[in-house]
Amino acid sequence: MRKANYTLLQAEELAKAYGHGRSKVAALLAFTGEVDSNGRVGVIGESGSGKSTLSRLLVGLERPSSGAVFWNGRNLASLTPREWRGFRKEVQYIAQDTSSSFDPRRSLLDSLLQPMRWLTDLDHGAALQRAEAVLTMLGLDIAAARGRPYDVSGGQRQRFAIARALVVQPSLLICDEVVSALDVSVQGSILNLLVDYCASNDAGLLFVSHGIPATAFISDELMVMHRGAVLERGPVAEVLRAPADPYTAGLLKAAS
Repeated sequence: MRKANYTLLQAEELAKAYGHGRSKVAALLAFTGEVDSNGRVGVIGESGSGKSTLSRLLVGLERPSSGAVFWNGRNLASLTPREWRGFRKEVQYIAQDTSSSFDPRRSLLDSLLQPMRWLTDLDHGAALQRAEAVLTMLGLDIAAARGRPYDVSGGQRQRFAIARALVVQPSLLICDEVVSALDVSVQGSILNLLVDYCASNDAGLLFVSHGIPATAFISDELMVMHRGAVLERGPVAEVLRAPADPYTAGLLKAAS
C-alpha cells in the first residue's frame, strides 16, 4: 500500500546571484516550491535558465543569496552534523558532470561502497550484494566496477553515478541531466528504472533536463524555467496541451 504523500523538501523565496556590484548576475529569482513523496517533478528550460542552480541549492551544494531550503521542517543552514548525515542518506543528487563527481584514485566499486559505509548500517558483504544488484539493474557488471572512472565511457560513468545514488535507497532523487550522456537505446530503460524505483519506494524525484520528451515521460508535474524564474508549473498533460506562457509554447514547438 502506498503511503500518504508528504513534503520531502521545501524552498521558500530561494534566490541566488553570482558576482558583485555591476557584475552581479541573478541565477535564481525567489523560488518557492516543494517536492513531495511519490511526486515526480520535471524542470525544463534552456541553458542558463537556473535549473542546475536550483538543484544544487536544494541539496546544499551551494548557499542561497537569500531564502531557505527546509527538510523535515528544518532549515538546511541550521542542520547539525548528525542531521546532515540523515539528509545525505535521504536526498541524493546525481550531477550532470560525472567526470568531476568521482574520485579518480578510487575504483568505481569503492565509490559505490563508500556512501553505504557512511550512511547505512550494512556490513561489507551486504553492501557489496546491494551494489551488485543495482549495477545489474543498470546494465553494468562488477568487472567494470573494479576499474577507475577514466576506464569507462561517459555514458557508463553516468550509470555508475545513478547506481551510487540508488544504493543508499534515498527518499528523494534530484537528477540533473542524468540521461543526456546516454545512448537513446539506453535512455528509456534508465527512465523506466527511475520511475519503478520511485513507485516501489514511495520516493520523490526532481528531474532537471533540457530534453522535453524524456522529462514529460518521467514526470507527473512540469515546471518551466527561464532566466532564473519559474514561468509555469502544472500537470504534464496540461502544460503540454495548453501552455500558459509563450516561452513554454516556443520550447514545445522547437522540440516537436
